[in-house]
Amino acid sequence: MTEDVKAKLREICQEHINILEDIGRAEGEELDKKIKEFLEGVLEIRRTQSLVNDKWETRDYMFLVAYGGPNVWIDGSEKVVEVYWTPDCVRMSFTQLAYEGYNKIREFLDEIFSSD
Repeated sequence: MTEDVKAKLREICQEHINILEDIGRAEGEELDKKIKEFLEGVLEIRRTQSLVNDKWETRDYMFLVAYGGPNVWIDGSEKVVEVYWTPDCVRMSFTQLAYEGYNKIREFLDEIFSSD
């Protein structure tokens, strides 16, 4: 991986960390707006679930937010943003504030999926 490509992949990771941090700082109507804007840009959602006491419980989510060069995943179970540009990959861990943003998205989705 050239340093230019690596730097660009890191920049993309940081952009998505920043989005999560913005959600982490938001409250009230602004929070709802930011979560909905985030979800409008999601191409795929994967839920990790476990069967507990005869009921499925969501453990974590993964979001595909860009595809086709590079691919960008936000992985809640690993608490990372991963950017793939085959064969290269850069991973950046969530900051505490980004993790709070991820958890706000998770709570929003848990509420939606609990009504299933």
